[in-house]
Amino acid sequence: MKAPRQILLSLSVAALAGVGLSACSSSQPPDASKLLATSQQEANNSYSVSYRLVATSKPTKANPHPDVETIASELSPTTSVESVRFASGNGDLDAKLVDGIVYFRGAANILATALGLPTAAAQHYAGQWISIPDTNPNFAAITGTLNLSTQVGLLYPAGKVTIGPEQTFHGHQVWPLSGSSTPDVSRKAGVTRILIDEKTNLPVASGVVAINHNNQQFSEAASFLAWGGHVQVKAPTTSVPIDTALAYH
Repeated sequence: MKAPRQILLSLSVAALAGVGLSACSSSQPPDASKLLATSQQEANNSYSVSYRLVATSKPTKANPHPDVETIASELSPTTSVESVRFASGNGDLDAKLVDGIVYFRGAANILATALGLPTAAAQHYAGQWISIPDTNPNFAAITGTLNLSTQVGLLYPAGKVTIGPEQTFHGHQVWPLSGSSTPDVSRKAGVTRILIDEKTNLPVASGVVAINHNNQQFSEAASFLAWGGHVQVKAPTTSVPIDTALAYH
C-alpha cells in the first residue's frame, strides 16, 4: 500500500543531506513554478556539476538491513566521472568520459549486465578498465548516465510545486520547493523536496522519497557540491578495448 503523501513529505525533509535546516527571515517567497523553471534553466546552462547522492531502501522484515548506495559524480559535456559504491560492495562500478572515450570498470556481474560481456569475459576482466568508443552501443547508454541535465533533472520535483518559508541550510539562504518526484524507471510514485539557493537559483540539496515498482519504499539524498567548474579527470593508464573483452573466451 502506498504511504500517505504527508508521510512521504516529512520523510523527504529528513532525507535531505546533512539536514541542518533552520528558519530564516520572513521574506516574501517567489512564485514556486517560476522559481522551479528558473532553477532548472540555470542548472541546464551550467557547464558542470559535482554532487554526492546516497540512496537507501526502507528496512523490511525480509531485509532488515538494506544496502546503502553512494554515488559521487562530476559531470560536464566533455569530461565526466562517476563512482557507485554499495555498503556491501556488490554492484560497485566506475565510469569516466575522457576525450570522447568512455572507460568503465566493475565486478563480473556488473560487466555482464551493463556491457553484455559473456560470463567468462566478465569474470576475466572484472575490476579492469574497459574502453568504449562512440561506435559501440554501450557508449550512448553510459554517457546518458553522465549527462548533467538528465541526472540533475531527476532530483527536481515535477508538476505542481509548493514553496516553503525561507531557510538557512549549511550557510545558504534557500527556498524549499516540494512536489511529485520526476518519473524514472525506478520510481512508481514519490515526492521530492529541493533547496534552491536564493542568490544563484541553483540547488544545494535534494531529498526524494519514492516507491519502486515492487512497492518498496526508498529514499535519495543529494548534496550539490559545486557548479560550473572544470572537471579534472584523466584516462586510465591501461584499459582493454571492449571489442577485445567481448571476443574473450
